[in-house]
Amino acid sequence: MICPTCGERISAIIPPVRCPACGALPAQLSVRDYYLEAGELAASGDHTAALVVVRRGLEKYNAPELHLLGAILCRRLGQTAEMRRHVAAIPIDDSLRAEAEWLLRSRPEDAGKRSLPTDPALTALLLPPPDAEPARRPRRVRRGWMAVPALAALLVLIWLLPRLLQSLSGVAEIVPEITATSTPFVAVQEPSVATVAPALAPAVEPALLPTATLPADLVRQPTKAEPLAAADEANLGTAAQFDLSAYLAELGRPAAADVAASMVGSQLNLVGRTESFAQRQELIALMEALPQVERVNATDLYIRPPAAYTVRSGDTLWSITYEIYGDVARMEDVYNANRASMASPESLTVGMVLNLPPYE
Repeated sequence: MICPTCGERISAIIPPVRCPACGALPAQLSVRDYYLEAGELAASGDHTAALVVVRRGLEKYNAPELHLLGAILCRRLGQTAEMRRHVAAIPIDDSLRAEAEWLLRSRPEDAGKRSLPTDPALTALLLPPPDAEPARRPRRVRRGWMAVPALAALLVLIWLLPRLLQSLSGVAEIVPEITATSTPFVAVQEPSVATVAPALAPAVEPALLPTATLPADLVRQPTKAEPLAAADEANLGTAAQFDLSAYLAELGRPAAADVAASMVGSQLNLVGRTESFAQRQELIALMEALPQVERVNATDLYIRPPAAYTVRSGDTLWSITYEIYGDVARMEDVYNANRASMASPESLTVGMVLNLPPYE
């Protein structure tokens, strides 16, 4: 996206972001910003980074075009399970649902047999790479030709066998003559060990090492402890309270009543609980955008979802599960907790109250 203050280009990978040139905090990113950022990364070949941008965008918007782009990227990366979840999240009556379902039924070689989306980024992802070689059919080998070398070897052996026998008979006639004219074998007596082994040198005793003399009161002498460099108060720093409510009010964000913040040097600690995974991620991102903060410690920032959730316009079971838990694998748990009021995972109506299982 473009900074409205100075016109500098800003990446949408880690929102919310500040302008690197003027430090301004732009308005909230739109679906188009996430879509264009992911499309540029996918066109450059970095499909993993493009999928990260799509996931970031889906944390804010349940947009069908982001789900379709995410399904195509998951197909390129071989992540079949996540691809199916993206397809299921697109509403049935949406015009992109047919394209998404085609991803589940088609094979890579069928990409040119169907009308592709008008977006060049999606078309480039669906089509195979231009330098990919077509699969070659294996050549069939006729087994009858395999007997020809064996037959030729057999004929050569039959032709050489008489000559080999004749050569062996000539050798048998020469061996007795060599035996009769050869000299008898004379055993050579080996010298005894006593005549060969040299006399042993006299053993030399090693000189004794001098023994060290230890003072008698060595244990009694106290040692002076040196101060540790890490214990310097200037290095450790002291915790200072951070007015989180005033900062959120300045940004126009809802207050986090159950969260406390404190600064220790350049590290900001968040302690408390949030009602959803999306709220927790948004709070961490807002704190990371502060210029004086180098690190955010959210180890003690827990997720405690409410007991019930009221369905709003545009919600799907996929988007609700991801917003609350940050893990779409919990969608089955949410569905099982509401089977009494839901005929299927798609049977959601505006105003329906869903029971939410604990975060665990």
